[in-house]
Amino acid sequence: MKKMLCRIALACVTALTGYPQTQDEYAEMTRNGETLEIRRNAVKNLTNQTLLADVAKNDKYWDVRLAAVKNLTDQTVLVEVAKNDKEWFLRRDAVKKLTDQAVLADVAKNDSDSGVRIAAVEKLTDQSVLVEVAKNDIDKVIRRVAVKNLTDQTVLADFAKNDKNTVVRENAVKKLNDKTLLKEIAENDEGEGVDGVHYTNVHLNFGIWRGTYPLRIGAQGREKREFEGNAWVDVITYNESDIVDPKTMRPVRDAARARLKELGD
Repeated sequence: MKKMLCRIALACVTALTGYPQTQDEYAEMTRNGETLEIRRNAVKNLTNQTLLADVAKNDKYWDVRLAAVKNLTDQTVLVEVAKNDKEWFLRRDAVKKLTDQAVLADVAKNDSDSGVRIAAVEKLTDQSVLVEVAKNDIDKVIRRVAVKNLTDQTVLADFAKNDKNTVVRENAVKKLNDKTLLKEIAENDEGEGVDGVHYTNVHLNFGIWRGTYPLRIGAQGREKREFEGNAWVDVITYNESDIVDPKTMRPVRDAARARLKELGD
């Protein structure tokens, strides 16, 4: 309630007086606003990079720091935030604005949070670093993202043939140009299933069967709400035929065939 009243009061003051209108006024509200809400809203309108830098690095409230990061353009300060802020999502948002490939490489290889590393890998263009990440990161999702950014056909061929993760191989195959290799993969790859692509709260129409299941591509569930215990829950109803056996699926072979078709073979 207090936050709502503060928002209403700020809106009324702004509408009646036009305050704040200048960067100096926003700066004053950033430094001395009586509530967190007022300070955060003021920061959202700031363009003063010096003040934004101070707030992004030093404010004790993460949501105020986050508002500052979103308006920051100073790469030096963004690097500091990307490497040092204790909140992973603040580091991630700072990383998304970085341009220095060396810094991105450092973050991609060393940040403790996978979400931050993914943000860095998505912006990487350094092929040697991407290869290193694709081979060594402990998170298979990050390895897939790294492979997607690779361009070297020799390296992609190695991942397509030899990586142990099915989806990593699949992503490599999608970028291959070697038709001979693609035909070989289309006939021989033994990767099963759809690694990590599942749906929860599945409710089959032949009876309740809850859990996490792989669904066929294009499966159209019917959403509805049901009352369970003392609460309403969202469930999705599927037909039994929508549930697939991962052992019958060959996603890497399918990707190779699709790539051959793209290449006109």
